[in-house]
Amino acid sequence: MALEQLLAASPETFDVLSVDLFDTVLLRDQSLQRQRFAELSAVAADLLRQSGYAIEPQALTSLRVAVHTLSYRAAAIERPAGEVTLNRIHALQARMLDLPDECQSLLRQAELTVEARRLRPNKPLLSVLRRFATTCKPVIATSDTYYSSRDLEWLLDRVIGPHPIKRLYSSSDIGLTKHVGGLFRAMAQREQVETSRILHCGDHLHADIAMAKAAGCQTIHLPRPKLVRLARKIHAVQYAATHAAAVWSAA
Repeated sequence: MALEQLLAASPETFDVLSVDLFDTVLLRDQSLQRQRFAELSAVAADLLRQSGYAIEPQALTSLRVAVHTLSYRAAAIERPAGEVTLNRIHALQARMLDLPDECQSLLRQAELTVEARRLRPNKPLLSVLRRFATTCKPVIATSDTYYSSRDLEWLLDRVIGPHPIKRLYSSSDIGLTKHVGGLFRAMAQREQVETSRILHCGDHLHADIAMAKAAGCQTIHLPRPKLVRLARKIHAVQYAATHAAAVWSAA
C-alpha cells in the first residue's frame, strides 16, 4: 500500500526524492547487531592473523561492543545532534589493541563484508526509484549511520550493482542526524531546494516521518511488513536465550 502511494506521487509536487537506506532500499535480514559484531570479529581476526597479528575473535567482539557503546554515550553527551563515525570506532579499537594504524583498513573490510552478507536489495522499491529517475527527479539517499558515504556507496554497489541513487548523505559525514532533524535541512541546503520540495521515504516513524515532517519535507512511510518485524523480534528472543551473556539489540 505504501509503495502504491509512492507510485502515485506526482513528480510536479517535489524536486528531490529522498530515501532511507537500511530497511528501506537495503533490507536487513533477521540478524541482530550483536550477532553481526561477532561475525565481523571472526572475519577481522582472520584478516589480522594473515597480517601477523593474532587476536581472538571473542576479544575483538567484546571490544567492538564496548567501543560502540562508549562512543554513542560520549556522542550523546558531547554532541547530541551529531553522529559517531566508523573510522573513530576502528581507530579506538586499534589503539586499545596496540595495532598499527594500517590495521584499521582490515577492520573496515571485515565490517563491510559482513554487512553486505546480511543485506538484500528492495527490488520493488528500486524499480519505482528508477522510474522517477527517468523523469529527471534526482533520487538521493539520506541515512543515520556511522558508515561514511564512501562505505554506503560500496554497500550499494556490492548488494545492488547499478542503482538510481545519485547522491548519498550520511549523518557521520555531515555530523547531523535525521533523529534530531538537522540532516534534512543540511541535505536540502546541499541540494539547493526548499525542504517543502523534498519527498522523503523511509521505514522509521520518528526519524523518517515525524522529524522529516518537522523539517518541512513531504513524507511517505515505507515500513517493513509486520511478519518481518515479528520474525525479527522472535529471533532476538531466541538469540538472547542462547547467548545469555551477550549484549544485543535488534538494530
